[in-house]
Amino acid sequence: MAKGLGLEIYSFEELSSTQLWLCEQIRTQNLFPPLAVVAKRQKDGIGSRGNQWEETKEALTFSFALPITSLPKDLPLVSSSLFFGYLFKKVLAQRGSKVWLKWPNDLYLGERKMGGVITSKVGEVVVGGIGLNLDSSNDSYAFLESEVPKDGLLEEYLGELSKEWRWKQIFSNYEIEFKLKSDFIFHHEGERVSALEATLCEDGALLFRGKKVYSAR
Repeated sequence: MAKGLGLEIYSFEELSSTQLWLCEQIRTQNLFPPLAVVAKRQKDGIGSRGNQWEETKEALTFSFALPITSLPKDLPLVSSSLFFGYLFKKVLAQRGSKVWLKWPNDLYLGERKMGGVITSKVGEVVVGGIGLNLDSSNDSYAFLESEVPKDGLLEEYLGELSKEWRWKQIFSNYEIEFKLKSDFIFHHEGERVSALEATLCEDGALLFRGKKVYSAR
């Protein structure tokens, strides 16, 4: 267990799922926020649409718990994954990655998925989880470019989370990138839909056929 940035970081060689483990610790009040957990291997990681994340030989998989009161006051909780995902994308981009955030919570490199973000609410605590593929031998996913430094990535991201952010600030930046990458496909109620048919709203939702959509399912 390491300490830094006001967070305790619990490290494991292997967990079934960092997200499920941390949610259970918060639910049973064995641990209290703020804290984070990282595992070198996940056997049953949860994907960004609730699917099982395929295990890879090398990945960065972690979850973190924050009191809702520590989040930006103007953040719509339904868009927490977008908020957490954009900050992680920002850290990767600053390190030289060409990663982009596909609405609402997928990390992409070019046309291939490289990772994803998931968020759960446990009482008055938000638990966020991120998985990033680092395995170049896995043909199913893109992987973080070899020239991008990986050391200290988790700590740098947790440092970003600890800063005073406003949702409006994050949304304004994401909105620009969304317009540049709006030719992607998302899933809605089993249907493949072009984002060109939707409008990005200020609360992070997509307005599609007169209805606000907050998640791709």
